[in-house]
Amino acid sequence: MKGFTSRVTLVALLCAMSAIAAAQGKSGTVTFYKDTAVNGTVLKKGDYRFKFDEQTGELSITQNGAVVASAKAHLVKRDGKSRITTVATMEKDRNVVLRSITPGGDNQAITLNDSQATSAN
Repeated sequence: MKGFTSRVTLVALLCAMSAIAAAQGKSGTVTFYKDTAVNGTVLKKGDYRFKFDEQTGELSITQNGAVVASAKAHLVKRDGKSRITTVATMEKDRNVVLRSITPGGDNQAITLNDSQATSAN
């Protein structure tokens, strides 16, 4: 009986940890090889961290611990997992504009909402 209780407790703990991890969202590092606009803010080429909060639908991009850009986004399922973090951009009025980020090892792209993906100043 004691072994059964221990197993049930372990399973409950694992489920709770999984729920916490899922609620935290997706995050990682990304390199922009060209100046890239995110929701109207032009980011200089370089390395950044990103975090997507699935609860609020907010993508935040930080550099040196400070948020430098944010945008509303949503998840789009891909056919397979991305081996590395990939960035999709488009050109708009001679600016490179971020469309999506797919974290390495993930099968969902963090895709900016249309109105924010097409704005560049």
